[in-house]
Amino acid sequence: MSQQPRRRELHQNRQEESVPRPPHATTSPQQAQDLINSLLRARHDYVGLEIQFPAGHPLIRTVLREFPDVNLDNFERLLVDARMLLDSALATEGRNCPRQKASNDCSHHKRIERQVERIKDELKDLGRELGREEYDHIRHGDRGRDAYRVSATSRQQGSASHQMEPAEPSYRSTALAKRSRQVELDEEKYRQMAPARRRSHQTDLAQEYNRQMAPPPTHSRQEPSQPPSRRTGPPSFYDPRPSYQDLLIENRMLQRENVDLKKDIADAKEEGADAKQEVEEMEKIVTEQQRHVQLLDNMLTREQKDNATLRKEKEKGGEDEE
Repeated sequence: MSQQPRRRELHQNRQEESVPRPPHATTSPQQAQDLINSLLRARHDYVGLEIQFPAGHPLIRTVLREFPDVNLDNFERLLVDARMLLDSALATEGRNCPRQKASNDCSHHKRIERQVERIKDELKDLGRELGREEYDHIRHGDRGRDAYRVSATSRQQGSASHQMEPAEPSYRSTALAKRSRQVELDEEKYRQMAPARRRSHQTDLAQEYNRQMAPPPTHSRQEPSQPPSRRTGPPSFYDPRPSYQDLLIENRMLQRENVDLKKDIADAKEEGADAKQEVEEMEKIVTEQQRHVQLLDNMLTREQKDNATLRKEKEKGGEDEE
């Protein structure tokens, strides 16, 4: 009799073990692709914002220091991570994915998603900051966006892209348009690759990027010095080697800004003199009012004393009559 509950318990445990466990959470290819699309849209918005302003302008540099995460390098890095996540999701789609690998993919997906949301929030703040009126005098206006859009369209149609260029000379607009179109071609080529070929392609891209970003080799005194070559990495606001034409344009703009600032200072001084005179007049009025208030206080004190004296005299007179 004592063995029956034991057998019943063992039978229940076997039934619980035979029940299939619920499937663990995994990252689907659609989620990874949505993450890539969100990154591409954010990068497109950033490029459209970047080409509206001259490269290396002091005001723009000051603003960008407040948003250090918003740059093309971070967009490219997150795109590489998102594509690796997509490869992993495609490799395990429709298969029994190990629990540890699924957990790693989910944590990787959440980490990339948090970084993307943070960069998108900073990009919105950057757009609101650069949309203020104080940056209108250095903005190219809608011409930069139009040139960027027409350049991409003309390349798709096989026509020349130099028909619609910004009125103000800027090598940044053309360079960014070329860069954006090249990225679109790379995206299309990347989507057509097999998963194994994608991993090999990512390795080649990483090696090429590290080679481009590596410091130039040091030459001895006997070797002839070579002119410095322009960096071919991802373009950004912080281009350390602008051309002579860009420096000349920036110098002229700074000179115009200097003249405007001098005019503003002179106007402020005149307004300051007028304001100082108004302040002195207001101080005189306040002093006169304070003197008047003091006189009223003295009169009230004297009146109170007189009232108190009259009250005492009345009380004394009443006592005498009694």
